[in-house]
Amino acid sequence: MHSTETINQFLNLRVQGWSFARIADQLHVSKPTLLAWNRKYHSNLDSMKATQERTIQQTSEASQFADLQNLTMFYSALRRELVSRTLQNFSNEEIETLAGDIESQIHNLTGEEPGLPSAPFLAKERPPSVVLLTTEGPTQSDPVKPSPTKSNHPSPSR
Repeated sequence: MHSTETINQFLNLRVQGWSFARIADQLHVSKPTLLAWNRKYHSNLDSMKATQERTIQQTSEASQFADLQNLTMFYSALRRELVSRTLQNFSNEEIETLAGDIESQIHNLTGEEPGLPSAPFLAKERPPSVVLLTTEGPTQSDPVKPSPTKSNHPSPSR
């Protein structure tokens, strides 16, 4: 008679995908005994495999979620840097024009009066967006994203 510990080792090795021959060598149990255990504990093995697959799936999903969070954070940092660099090439007048255009877009989207966005607008969860920076300013049909292109206007002397 074999111990419960040996049977549990067999079950764990089978769940890991080990062959009967390899398990027989490892546990020093005959192959016919292992085949009998496989039939007897078939439902246990199925349950253990299902649990293992769920754990692997959950671990994979958690890893993908963490990767997505890191990539999103890095992407946001890159976009902020891009906007910062782009804005350095604009004069104060051009920045004021862009701010006015953005203000109009916010007004069109929210229906609120022009001016700085109100606190309720800022508190709402909205998808992140930035504005396409062009010399003409953003339009309603423009995709809302920054452009690394320089202004056609001469840059102010530094």
